Order: sequence, then structure tokens, then C-alpha cells
Amino acid sequence: MARPNGFVLDTNILIALIRDNDLGKYIDRTYQLTFGTAAFYLPIVTHGEAHSLALQWHRYYHNVGSRYWKGVCGEENGDF
Repeated sequence: MARPNGFVLDTNILIALIRDNDLGKYIDRTYQLTFGTAAFYLPIVTHGEAHSLALQWHRYYHNVGSRYWKGVCGEENGDF
């Protein structure tokens, strides 16, 4: 959302910028958020949602990765 003195970033925009995917690159080029020329604000809700997503993704990748490597290497070959 554009404001007279900067932008308010929603969670989906923040995640796209962090992932540096095509959408994030487009947003960054268009609004120059990481160039330091435009102010932006993160609502506390966005901060909380991003924190929650980071915890969920860490838990998911840790659990899925552990099961995958146990199946490939066998438990005796890995430090699980």
C-alpha cells in the first residue's frame, strides 16, 4: 500500500522480496524498496506472520529432510 511517505508491506510482498523470486525482483525494480530511496513500514502483524512462517518452514524442512536422509542413507550412516 502506498503512503505519502513510503510503503506498507504486506506479508506476501515481504516473502517475495526475501525469496528474491521473479515477483520480488519485479516489486523491487518497480518500487526501489532495497535501494534505500523509498521508506517502507512493516506492520506488527506482518512481522508476526513472517516469524511464524519461518518457524513452520524450518520445522517442515528439518523433519522432511531428516526422514529423507534416513531412508537414503540408513540411520546408521547419518547423525539423526
